[in-house]
Amino acid sequence: MVKPISKVVYKPKSQSTDEFIAIVNPEEYKKWKDGAFDIFHSGQGAQGLLGKASKQEIAAAFDVRNETEAMEILLEKGTLQSGDRLKEFGDSNSSRGARITSSVWNDAFSSSNPAPSNLFTHREFAFTLIGDTYLRYHSFSNVEEFKQTALRLNPTRFEIGPIYNARPRDRKTLPPGVLKPMLRELVFDIDMTDYDEIRTCCSGKEICGRCWAYISAAVEVLDPALREEFGFKHLLWVYSGRRGIHCWVSDQAALALTDDERRTLLSYLEVIKGGKEMSKKVNVRSTTQLGKPAALHPALRESYDRLSGKFVEIVLEDQKCFDKKEGGWEELLKLIPRKDVVDALREKWEANPDKPSKAKWADFVKFMKADQTGTLLPAAEDIILQYTYPRLDAEVSKHRNHLLKAPFCIHPATGRICVPVDPAKINEFDPMTVPTVGELLEELGLAQAGGGVEGQAENNNSEWERTKLKPYVDMLEKHTAAIMADARERRQAAAKGALSW
Repeated sequence: MVKPISKVVYKPKSQSTDEFIAIVNPEEYKKWKDGAFDIFHSGQGAQGLLGKASKQEIAAAFDVRNETEAMEILLEKGTLQSGDRLKEFGDSNSSRGARITSSVWNDAFSSSNPAPSNLFTHREFAFTLIGDTYLRYHSFSNVEEFKQTALRLNPTRFEIGPIYNARPRDRKTLPPGVLKPMLRELVFDIDMTDYDEIRTCCSGKEICGRCWAYISAAVEVLDPALREEFGFKHLLWVYSGRRGIHCWVSDQAALALTDDERRTLLSYLEVIKGGKEMSKKVNVRSTTQLGKPAALHPALRESYDRLSGKFVEIVLEDQKCFDKKEGGWEELLKLIPRKDVVDALREKWEANPDKPSKAKWADFVKFMKADQTGTLLPAAEDIILQYTYPRLDAEVSKHRNHLLKAPFCIHPATGRICVPVDPAKINEFDPMTVPTVGELLEELGLAQAGGGVEGQAENNNSEWERTKLKPYVDMLEKHTAAIMADARERRQAAAKGALSW
């Protein structure tokens, strides 16, 4: 049973999402007894994560000199609320996650040590602490040391870096320039903010199921490209916890790629290039001897075939990207190479500004079918690619020493777990339904704000099996098991070769 918890909530401004909270015994609150309460803060109202309010936050919100005076204002002007639990409450996302799913640490050991060996000790880990303190170059002798350090540091997140030629924690004892990254997963980062110019439902940090369709389309293109064109097998897709997705490629060939090789591979995969000031971001064609645009590369043609239907579903029917003039169909006209067609379409659409996006695209297609110059069909294909092809964060993939947030971290703003995603079921994935730390605490019967487990199982390693986290941990275990099986096969092949005369 989870004991009821009462809290007093104070909002400095009625229209603000900021809330300051005191956890109280309702009887003591009513009698104004025992003022030894802590003040917590949520920046996103009832949906936000609670953290202990800083002195600066208290001073700014309550305009008082100390916490005691602030508590008096909170108790006097706040409203008493009761509930079965405090959603997404706690002092540290990472430490809570470690306690809840302690067996995941063992998988983290395997995942960060792709070819099972002592090279785990040369892997870099970085921690972000409360207050945005960033600690790099941590390394560990074993998974237990890793776990205990994370619990002690109480980080809001931790990141995984490369495997070096020496222990990262010993860098200060090494001569300058000696410590170098040797191995690193090939990683990709797709962030929804890079789609702001072509999504109409959300912007910035916001995300919904509708704009997530862009991410789904990106995975449907990038996953087969990495498997079929490069022969990679060990891909782990991980939801970032808020508005994006990461891909970890753990094949031995991917781990050994140099920075130059990573840049070359990325250049091959990257199609969308250019900032907001550039209208045309797809420039992937050469020119024929007749001066006309050449056909798409066969590999890119396969991506186009996968995306052409998505363009209709996402861009025309759902997002309705061309319904409005500014930032809508005017942007489309900038991508059409024939001025006479642009002028004709502009005149038609200005005369009927309420024409839906799908009808506007149909108008353009009519001109394309009648085109004798050979320029409009390539332009249409490029437009479809520009609106649907994966938008990659290039800097994440180029360098071995780039760090990336670890799977199963807890996003500090949303409380959602950074869970693995099955690329074969990407269209079924809904980021809004991903388990949150609050839900996991409730499932395990956590009753106290400090994170104590009521009726905690003797075997902590099985705790995650009693939560919504189980299918995601299973996915990670399957991934790491395949990596380890490949490593064993390589060792056996090497041993067999050594015995051959």
